Amino acid sequence: MCHVLNVQAGVEPYDEAQFLHRMRRWLVASLVAMLCFYTSLASVKLAFLFFFRRLGAGVQYFDRIWWAVLVVSVGSYLVAVGNLRYRCLVGSDVESVLRECNEAPSVGFETATLKANCALDVLTDFMVMSLPAILLWKAQIRWAKKLAILGLFSLSIVTTAIAIVRVANIDSTRRPDGNLDSSYLFLWTFIEPCVDFQVIEK
Repeated sequence: MCHVLNVQAGVEPYDEAQFLHRMRRWLVASLVAMLCFYTSLASVKLAFLFFFRRLGAGVQYFDRIWWAVLVVSVGSYLVAVGNLRYRCLVGSDVESVLRECNEAPSVGFETATLKANCALDVLTDFMVMSLPAILLWKAQIRWAKKLAILGLFSLSIVTTAIAIVRVANIDSTRRPDGNLDSSYLFLWTFIEPCVDFQVIEK
């Protein structure tokens, strides 16, 4: 990534064979990273969902809500991996990929899908974290304990904030050629799942 960005910025000399070879590797690595990113987020949501399902076992109204949240969560994952620009990441001809995928419509599509995927991520996080609140609403325990338990489960607000930060500044961190700043985007792409896994560990 750094070599590609440095060549595009004019910091390093352009060597066609080396640049195209590294660009191909970078594009494939980007695809793998994005697939792992969305899969890890979905895995965390599913871990919480199945944990809450065990807590709500036998509660009839909760079962229907749980299934609805599961369907929306799985659907958002499928949308996220489905709207990746596969043609721009694993295209056979790197030069044509660079030419076509750096045009304004393609970059605009990438920006729109990043924002849509972020909105789905935040929505499903909210839905998953609302499940313990639904369970605790009718639980016969003191309000202090209810609030303490809800506070514990609301740690995922941190990851929701990171998801928003990841996308909120992409327009202001664009490179001079109008493309997204990959270094900024991937920094937050790697931070969010790591924080997610820490929340589960806690």
